[in-house]
This record gives sequence, structure tokens and C-alpha cells, in this order.
Amino acid sequence: MNPLKRLAGQRLPVAVPVHANMLPGCASTRAPHPVPRAGTRRGSSLAALLIASAFLLAAAVSHAAVLAAWNFNGPLTGTLQPVSGAGRLDPVGVGISLFASGEVGRGSSDPVVGNPPDQAWQVSGFPQQGVASGSAGIQGMVDTRGHAAINVTFDFRGTAGSARHQQFQYTLDGRRFLDWGAPVATTVIDPWAIGRRFDLSGVQGVADNPLFGFRVVSVFAPGTDAYQALANGAAYAPSGTWRFDMLSVTGEPIGLASAVVPVPAPAALLAAGLLLLVRIAGWPGMRRGAPSPAL
Repeated sequence: MNPLKRLAGQRLPVAVPVHANMLPGCASTRAPHPVPRAGTRRGSSLAALLIASAFLLAAAVSHAAVLAAWNFNGPLTGTLQPVSGAGRLDPVGVGISLFASGEVGRGSSDPVVGNPPDQAWQVSGFPQQGVASGSAGIQGMVDTRGHAAINVTFDFRGTAGSARHQQFQYTLDGRRFLDWGAPVATTVIDPWAIGRRFDLSGVQGVADNPLFGFRVVSVFAPGTDAYQALANGAAYAPSGTWRFDMLSVTGEPIGLASAVVPVPAPAALLAAGLLLLVRIAGWPGMRRGAPSPAL
């Protein structure tokens, strides 16, 4: 009997897709779809969470070393001796240098309380109105040998009649001081300006320099030939005071900065960690195979 006639009127079986590895003697170039196992997704999520946590932890790690730090605290009065590292501070161009409470107003960031021992460094006796811009304030000298990415940080508070604008300067030879950036303006007495920071990492010659130094000096208001008082409506007075606390100079050891394996920037690490956490959460558009949203 004709085989075609025998099949007529019979119901054929549903076609089953065949993989190469299902045929005898054929090598497979494509693995069959795996059968999901219980706990696989949970394990993958846990691993991703651990990786994300490592990124976030790495972002918080800093290699900065304290080259010199002052909190100006002493048992009975203040001191210009550093509490950590080595360096020298001096008044420059002012008539008065003394120590006063670091808790005046809303207080500095110094965790020490009481008066004493919580002290800050205060200078006054600035130039008369209209003369000697950029000549009066404070000066620090710190050896940066073996370190790069130098930063200078301090808390600041001025009185109403003190100069509003202060210029940060640096020296590479211990004698000639150069302006860094534009003058910084302080317009309120309280709260303190906490953690005012000057990043010198991009200034050639500051790193690995035994003659590095800095100044913070009063300057005329930009575009004028006169000092402007800190508080609106106040008149500039040479007797106005500037007060400093929690002053520090930090840097990264050059050996770490020049390692063969680069350390990712904290911001990049943080972003990577957050991105992994978002993927774990399964936000729309963040699943595998879907395009990531623009950051």
C-alpha cells in the first residue's frame, strides 16, 4: 500500500524542535536551555549585592595622609603647635595674634568642648582702608615631600567689620606667594564656614616640595580699591577679627598615587555601586537585555 495513502486522514504528531546535540554523532555548538534551579536567582542577587557593597566601601576609602593638623587647643590656653604631623603657623601683616573660644557663635567643627580647652586662633589689626591689599592674615609652612594631591582645609569665622574677601596663596620656594583662584567671600558671621577647602592637586610643584607654604590674606573687593566689610551694612574696621580652627594639610603618598593598578575615583566607584544596586532592585529598563537609562 502506498505510504502516503496510509497517512491520509491520520493525525500527525506535533513537531518538536531538535538541537544538534540531540542527534547521534553531532557536536553541539549551542548548549540546551538550562533548567532553573531553586536558589540560583537568590545566589546571583546575593553575589551582586556583595559586589555592589564592595564598590560602595571602596568609594569611602581615602588614601589621604595628614601632613600637619592644628586644633589650637591647649590645657590652659591655645597653641600653634600641630596636634598631628609637622608644620609651622605664623601671623603675617597683622598686629594681634591670640587664642579665643572655638565655640563662639554656633561653633567650629572641633569635637572638643569647653573654654578652655576648645580654642581657635584669632588674628586682627589689619591694614587701614584702601592700603596693602593681600598683605595681612596667616601663613603656614608644611613639608610635602613624598606626597601629592595636597589640600588645605580649615574652619573660619569673621566679625562684622572684618574684611569680607580672603585670598588663598601658595609658595613653592618659601618666599614668593602666588594667588590660587579667585578671592573667597564670607557674608555671614554665623554659622562658621566649616571645612573651607583649597585643592592644590592641579598645581605643579606643590607635591613633594619641602618649601611648600600657604597664606590666607585679606584683599580688596574684586574690581575695587577698598576692603568690603563682612556683614552687609557694616563698615570695614582694621580691628575686625578673623578666627581659624581645625586647620589641616593633607596629601596622598606618591607611591600609592603612582601604582601600576589605578584606584578608581570615589565618585566613579560610588556610581558603579549604585548602578549594581539598581539592577538588583529590578527597576524598569535595568533588566538584562534592556537599555540602561542615561545618567
